[in-house]
Amino acid sequence: MVAGAVQILRAGMAGIVVLTATTQAMAFAGCKTEEMLKSRVRAELKVYADSIAVLQQYSIAALAALDNTRECFQKAHKLAEHARLAYQASRHHLDQHIATHGCG
Repeated sequence: MVAGAVQILRAGMAGIVVLTATTQAMAFAGCKTEEMLKSRVRAELKVYADSIAVLQQYSIAALAALDNTRECFQKAHKLAEHARLAYQASRHHLDQHIATHGCG
């Protein structure tokens, strides 16, 4: 039902009985799935941010030393990319939930 809409439940000789819908924000304020997905997005974003910090450290070391840090940089880059993809997937999942469930 659209937020603020009125639905006629029954009409008869006794009169019209109506039910007024609450707004969607109120109806879905307690959506546990949305809260779980938001927590997941926050956690994935933190992991991603932390992996970027590690990648940055290896980048600085690689530029300064120009020696054996290439392998460490590549490993850190792979981990950062994995964290980025995990964050994007969890964000997409949250967006899909909000779009189909109407909460958010």
